[in-house]
Amino acid sequence: MRKLSLFASLCILATSLVAATPAHAQQVHANVRLNTGGSHIYFDNEPNVVLVPGTRVYYSPYGTDDVYRYRNSWYVNRGGTWYRASSYRGPYMYVRQSRVPYQIMSVPPDWRDQYRRNHGRDNDNDRDNNQNGHHRHRD
Repeated sequence: MRKLSLFASLCILATSLVAATPAHAQQVHANVRLNTGGSHIYFDNEPNVVLVPGTRVYYSPYGTDDVYRYRNSWYVNRGGTWYRASSYRGPYMYVRQSRVPYQIMSVPPDWRDQYRRNHGRDNDNDRDNNQNGHHRHRD
């Protein structure tokens, strides 16, 4: 709602500036991009996650995405962009990396890489066969 109010305010401001400008200088170009922060991530079933040793973070790889569960939230890292939801069902909303819990950010990349090598193919098969943990990208 705040974004809609901001957008409306910007439109009113632009209109008032045009009205105050002489007729020969009233050519106005405006590009507005309204981003609600939503994503196209959803899961058919709850992802199969494993506890990262020595943490309270749960993890599962899916395709090129990394899926985490920490406390009462789910996080997806898609190509360096983070998304968060209160349920695996979503909706997943964009979240700044600085707002991702330290516990998730401190999962060693070496551990994730090793887990992917040893178990990642099973998750890809689950995803491709529409079994537990399947998620799709809506376009």
